[in-house]
Parts: sequence; C-alpha cells; structure tokens
Amino acid sequence: CGYFILEGVRRSVVAREALASEIEAKIIESGKPDRFARLALVDLYTTSSRGGWLGMVLVSLSGGLLLLKHPRLSLRVRWMIGAGLLTGLCGILFANNRLRSLFFSTTPLDGMGGETAFRAITNATGWAIGLAHPFLGAGLGSVPLLYQKYRPAWAGREAELVYQLHGTPAQVWAELGGFGIVLSLGMMGWLGYWGVRLWRSQSVALEGDRILSWSLLSGLVGYGVVSITDYQLDIVCISGTLIVYGVSLLSLLRQYVPSHLETHAVKTSRIVWLCWGLVGLLIAVGLWLAPIHRAWQLSSLGFNALSQKQIEPFKNYLAQAHELAPWESYYSYQLGWNLSTATSEDKQVNQSRLSQGLKFFGRNVKASPNQESGTSSLGWLQLFSRQPSLATASFLQSTRLVPAKRGGFHSLGVSLLGQGKVDLGVQAIALEIVRDPLWLTSPLWRSAQYAAVYPQVQAAVVQTYQKLLQNRPLQDPLIAYLHQCLGGVYWWQGKLTEAEAEWRKDATVLGQAVLAISKNNTPSTEIPILRAWLEPQNRGQWITKALLQTNKAVPDPKDVQAIQAGMEQSKSLNQWIKQNAPTRQYPRERAGFGVLSRHIDGPAPTDFFPVVENVAMTQFFAELLPSPSYSTELDNALQPLRERLWKSIAPAQSKP
Repeated sequence: CGYFILEGVRRSVVAREALASEIEAKIIESGKPDRFARLALVDLYTTSSRGGWLGMVLVSLSGGLLLLKHPRLSLRVRWMIGAGLLTGLCGILFANNRLRSLFFSTTPLDGMGGETAFRAITNATGWAIGLAHPFLGAGLGSVPLLYQKYRPAWAGREAELVYQLHGTPAQVWAELGGFGIVLSLGMMGWLGYWGVRLWRSQSVALEGDRILSWSLLSGLVGYGVVSITDYQLDIVCISGTLIVYGVSLLSLLRQYVPSHLETHAVKTSRIVWLCWGLVGLLIAVGLWLAPIHRAWQLSSLGFNALSQKQIEPFKNYLAQAHELAPWESYYSYQLGWNLSTATSEDKQVNQSRLSQGLKFFGRNVKASPNQESGTSSLGWLQLFSRQPSLATASFLQSTRLVPAKRGGFHSLGVSLLGQGKVDLGVQAIALEIVRDPLWLTSPLWRSAQYAAVYPQVQAAVVQTYQKLLQNRPLQDPLIAYLHQCLGGVYWWQGKLTEAEAEWRKDATVLGQAVLAISKNNTPSTEIPILRAWLEPQNRGQWITKALLQTNKAVPDPKDVQAIQAGMEQSKSLNQWIKQNAPTRQYPRERAGFGVLSRHIDGPAPTDFFPVVENVAMTQFFAELLPSPSYSTELDNALQPLRERLWKSIAPAQSKP
C-alpha cells in the first residue's frame, strides 16, 4: 500500500502539500520506489501475518478491479495481469508453511490451538467485558486490569494475561462499549461515502491523483481487515500512519469537492479558538503525565541501585514512585517481590523485608485486584508469615481468576492443610494434579511436609478421574485422555494390572513399552531412553540421543552422567524413574511481565510456588501423564468440581 501511495504522489500532476512534495522529491531522487514494495512483501511473508495477508488479498482485488477499468490497456492484457497477480499471491500463500496449515490440516482439530485459541479467548473476554459495561465500556486502558476477571474458564493455560485483545472490534467494545462501536461504524461510513464521491469527482486524465486516492482508500480498507484479528492503535507508527492517510484524503476532498467544504466552512475566529483549545488540552495532558513520568524516572534510578545490590536506595526510590502513581501496580509489585526475595545474613533484616514485601503486595492487590500474579504472590507471603487463613482467601481469589494456572490449586491446598483442613486441602491438590498430572510425580511429595497426605492425594486423584469418566458419552473426545491419565496414575502407583486395563483402551507406544519392561519383558522399541535402559553397554550414547531429541540442543555431559549414574544404581526401570532419576528445582518466571506492564527496566519476577520436577518424567515420560495447555473439554469438565470446592471453602473461611 505504501508503494502505491508513493507512486501516486510521484505521478501526480497536481501540486501536493509540503509533506507530499518532500516525499515526492525523495522518491524521485532515489529513482527506485519499488524497493519499498519489495521490503514490505518480504516483511509480510516472514511474519506470516494471517490478517496482514487477508488485507493484502483484499487490496490486490481492489487493485485488480481498478486495472480492469484502465483505459490504456487492452482487455486481454488486463486479464493477463490480473491472472498473474492472483497466481503470484496464491503461490506465496501456499509456499508459507504457517499459512498453508490453514488449508491443509490433517484433522479437524489442527490449528485450533495456539493463535486460533488465543484469539478466541481474547475475543470472548472482550465480549464479556463489553456486556458488563454496554454503554460507555470499561474505559480506555482497562483491558489488562480486568482481563482475568472476565476470561472464560475454558481457556485453560492459553492467553493467561494480555495487554490488548488482538482484535479492534473486541477492544473497542470492551473499552468504549456501544458508543465506541457506533463511532467506529460512523467513521467507516463517512470514509466510504466521501471515498466514492472523491473517486467520481476526479478526472480520468489526472491518473496520479486517482491512483493516490484509490491507494489511500485501499490501504484503509486493508487495515480494517487486519484490525479484525489484531489491535495496533496503541502503536504510534501505525496510528500515525492512519492519521496521515486521513489527512491526505481530506486534502484531496478539499480540492475535488469544494462545495462540501465551503458549505461547512468554519470561521477564522472559531479556528483560532479551536487551536487555543487544543493547546490548552495538550498543556492539561502534560500536567497529568508529569507525575507519571517522574515516577518512571524514580523507578529507573531505583532499579539501577538494585542492580548494584543497594536495597535501601532501591526501596526509597520505588516507594516514591509508588506514592506518585499508586494506581500503577507495577511499582508495588516490584517492591513486594524484590524486598521479600532479597536475603541477608541478619535474620531480623530478612523478617523486616518480608513484612515490607507483604505490605506492598497488599497494596498491589488493592490497586489491581483482578490479576492473579499479585493475589497468588500475596498468598505465598502470607504463608511464609504463618497466616494460612489469609493465604486461603488470597488463593481463592487467584484460582478464580485463572483456574488452570499451574500451582494455583496446590497453593490453595497447602494453605488449607496449614489450617488443619485436610479433606479440603486434599481435594484442592487433587484438582491441581488432574489438571497437571505430572505434578503427581514431583519429588516434593517425599518431603516430610507432604508425605503424610500423599496417599490421600493419590486416592482423591483416582476418584476424580473415575467421577469424570462416569456417564460420559462414548463419542466424547475427553474419554481417551482420561483413560490415558488414569492409567498413568495407576502405573505410578505400581498397579500394573489396572494401568494395563486403562491403557488398553487408549494405549500409546511408550506406555506399552514401559509396561512390557515393568513385567521383565524386552520389547522391540526405538525410543532412545528405553534403549538406554535395555542396552547398558551403549547407555551413554542413547541417553545423549534422548536428551538431544527432547531438548533440541547438544546435551551437557554432566546431565548425561547424572542420568547414567541413576540408571546404574537401579535394579528396575521403575526404580530409576521413581526414585533415582535426577531432580530439578526452579521458580517459574512471569513471562512477559515487563512488556505487559509497559515497564521493561525492572527485573523479571518469578513465582513463589516451589517447582520440583522429576527430570525423567518431565523430559522423557511426560506422554504417560499428558497435560494439555488448552483443552476446552477438560476445563469445562473440571469447572463444576472447582466451583463446588470454592463453595465448600467459603463458609469455612467465614467461621471464627
């Protein structure tokens, strides 16, 4: 579109405004305006933007229609050019693997996860926000603050937090409500009406102006198509370009449709007052932004001090930033997280920092009560401060916001166990494991804190799976998954007969091989980690291949040695997997926290939830206990069980 616009400027026989003349001069000076088109097409192809290509196809079709009416070309030449353009576009579309997957999916479910699911979730959330605020919307900038409150439970672990809804209609409806939708439709109608009048008013002889007008309108229509699947109006480059397009159209309208502008002419005095009004508005905006930018500056100084491990200056700077902009939850979150994770040799200092972190996380939740990251972090600090009942209230809120968040229901269960409410705690942890079955294999269950309740947790997990399987139609796609997971639980418990019965209904190659080895048989398998167990003489080579296959990177020799040493200490495959496999402990990072907060100068925080993994299970045998990131069937089936648990906990919380 940019190429067509610039080409129209270059060929225009009518003098343009100063900006257009400057662009024209530069393009003519370069002599190669087609470079812009080449670069734009390469960019569009490599990003594989579906909305972008849809807009490009629409613009190309409009260009084809214009070409068919070109007076200087024969009909045959016009059809040949149009066919060549269509062939080229189709060739590019089918050559791109991401775009090709839209047309050639092996199963009906292909392509339903990932970005398709992401946009379905964000649009459903935007619709829910708009329904709750139908007239004027929730307000500009409200989406990231309210998103998790209205996010559907069936979303699973997809699109847990976003800054914008990746769809302009959904964004406008959520933030501006019906008023915004009416305004948008009115603007599109206005552009269409005056675009048609402009086209009819221009002489065929003025070919450059006609190309410019058509290109401007086509570009706006193309962006309108892109905006259905994306929202980019918060990016100055894009919104600024749209303003340039609009101003260019107004300039053409002023030249070719003077009667309209003369009829609605504004007197000079009114123009002066309008200009001064805009100046006053800019001054007001500047005064409003001053404390926000001052807070940002102070936080930058604080993070510089933190990078030099100067905790007190960091705390002072961030506290000032928080006081200047208390509605920005970013500052209170960074204060709470950094103070509570900063360690000192002095126990009193650590306790003081923990108390301060607890205070600032409380302020964070007050400023932004509908974000899971703040409520769950507050809950863990309350657990560390031996306040399990308060922690339960925080985890109740966090699990309601993002029910499928890994660690959420486990955290809720730990807070209930801390109050002596074993039955409710076991139910909560069982729901955690049913949504994330690999958590059943965590070495954390061997610790003294959890070993006593581990048998009850396993029994509750089995009961939950059996309950989910009851009265479920045979055609239900969830049945195979539930049998697979239940078989994995039985196998982990050492109940091979029950595991075989479940896996017979939905057996995997890996599951069959593991069962065969567990029965002291030697299956014919090409799975590297199993070959490592079956061929001790080549164990190191097979372990290396297994790690390379799993991680898509050359493995560290220390990792190979650790796995090999565990195998050599084990008498059976089950003993190695369940007792002697390497473990890994780490905190999960809050991915995209800075970008989503629109602050990228601070450190990326991590969760307080203690992740302890069995490396053998997470890297090699995860297929035995699968945990889909996105499964509407699974989360819809679990949601009634979650709501029942929440209702059971709420009355208990209200009792003294």
